[in-house]
Amino acid sequence: MELDCETEVFNGIAWLDQVAPGWDKKIDLVTFRLWSTFDCILGQLFGSEMYDAILDMPDGLPWIRSHGFSNFGDDYWREEILSRRLKG
Repeated sequence: MELDCETEVFNGIAWLDQVAPGWDKKIDLVTFRLWSTFDCILGQLFGSEMYDAILDMPDGLPWIRSHGFSNFGDDYWREEILSRRLKG
């Protein structure tokens, strides 16, 4: 089943809230780029090896996509991070 980009990103946000509380405060939005394994959400939080490790898992690529960690959804990620920072 194909998910829309916003839903994928919110899946990723929910996962990060569970495994890395406060993750949004650790993202450098100046260097943030989903297409870079170093500057994407996973790269900034866990290191670029995390992205590769997930890809090596069975169903890794579908998981990456369904959680908004692929090359799409930058605006949704930025919006959520900025919203959380404004709330404090």
